[in-house]
Amino acid sequence: MLDSTAFASPPPPRAGRREWLGVAALMLPCMLVVMDLSVLFLAVPSLRADLRPSSTELLWITDVYGFLIAGALIVMGTLGDRIGRRRVLLWGSAAFGSASILAACSQNPEMLIVARGLQGIAGATLIPSTMALLFSMFPHPDDRMKAIGLISLGFTGGAALGPILGGVLLDVSSWHAVFLINVPAMIAVLLAVPRLVPESANPDGAKVELPSAVLLVTSVLAMTYAIKVIARGDHDAVPFVVLAVGVVIGGLFLRRQRTTPQPLLNLDLFRRRTFSVALLSNSLTTFVMFGVFFFVNQYLQLTLGLSPLTAALWSLPGLVAMTAGTMVIVPKLATTVQPAVLMAGGALIMVAGLAALSLLHEATPPLVVSLVVLVVQFGVAPLVTLGMNMILSAAPPEATGAASGTAQTCNELGGALGIALLGSLGTAQATTLDGMAVVAVVGAVIMLVVAGLIWTALRQPGHATTEAPADAGTHGQGGHEVATQA
Repeated sequence: MLDSTAFASPPPPRAGRREWLGVAALMLPCMLVVMDLSVLFLAVPSLRADLRPSSTELLWITDVYGFLIAGALIVMGTLGDRIGRRRVLLWGSAAFGSASILAACSQNPEMLIVARGLQGIAGATLIPSTMALLFSMFPHPDDRMKAIGLISLGFTGGAALGPILGGVLLDVSSWHAVFLINVPAMIAVLLAVPRLVPESANPDGAKVELPSAVLLVTSVLAMTYAIKVIARGDHDAVPFVVLAVGVVIGGLFLRRQRTTPQPLLNLDLFRRRTFSVALLSNSLTTFVMFGVFFFVNQYLQLTLGLSPLTAALWSLPGLVAMTAGTMVIVPKLATTVQPAVLMAGGALIMVAGLAALSLLHEATPPLVVSLVVLVVQFGVAPLVTLGMNMILSAAPPEATGAASGTAQTCNELGGALGIALLGSLGTAQATTLDGMAVVAVVGAVIMLVVAGLIWTALRQPGHATTEAPADAGTHGQGGHEVATQA
């Protein structure tokens, strides 16, 4: 009798030193893109004194960057799938560095608004390309999970380090320095990525259809702008009208995707349980995290009286916990435990941390606050690491850039909605402490729902491995993906 294992496919190759150095190079643009979302807020006082922008101009200076990132992610992901993810990443890195120089040299508010907009468009090329490149670099699922964890850590680290770096730079220099710090980092990316990261593309993939791209960018820009304006307390009719227009245009975009022969976004992906549930759970996690930490930062500064830099430093233990989760604990457990079980467990850890957050008071020591936040961020680790792996694995290999762009767009909208809806709920309370407590309780309830959704929709009874559900994806089952080392 022939041994059936003789005909089994050989296991995918494990990653070597070059691949892991490549991940380190890819982490850098991820950190900078997220860092630039927050680093400017500390510079607003000096920037306002220097350039004297109006309130409307200041709104655009701080927000146009995030608006354009959210609007262009899917388009840039699809472009990378077609012409080359590394190529788009390198183009975007060069453009991001150039736009940063333009921003640092701005002589008036209008010039800075344009520079920030160019930064946003360039930033939108970096995020989906980075995630998509991991699939050609790391064919072995264990390696890929660790790589996704590292990239996720880059995003989280950028968010945590942004205020710290901004505080340090503003102590020794002016607001110009928060932009110039991007330039040497992007030069390092341009030098390292061509040597360490192979190109991957699908030349036969869908073209970037211009009408669909215009509809998508317009819809996401309108919705993101309206949500953020409403979150600031502006309850005039204008932002609500803009929000409605964005929703209508979004509906037109979805209708076009069903009829055009080469859709920008493959709506069949949403029929796959793994993709849709992982996407929803990641978006809800982002929704909760942005809303809750909006109040945690205010609590540390307004209630406990800490400076912005000191408050940011107390967030570092949470970053360390998330690092341990994404790099060591989650990959180790994922060899024997199903992803759905780990993700549901992470959501329940978040529930416990959020419940503890709701019990803090005016005299709580910063150390205790930091430990509570640590618990919450540790729970996030399996959700973002395994969730993104599920989302990208569910997509055909030739469309991982578009899938990554879709996930990041949903995260952007989830974060904006979190600040808008949970922020409005919290600010309606008598004090910052009361607002944080209410938002933490609501967040705990949402994460409890997320845990139940993941457990019922993604768990495979009787299976103790990390194999994805049956509809998880088509990697390795066809397509015309092209990867080159040069």
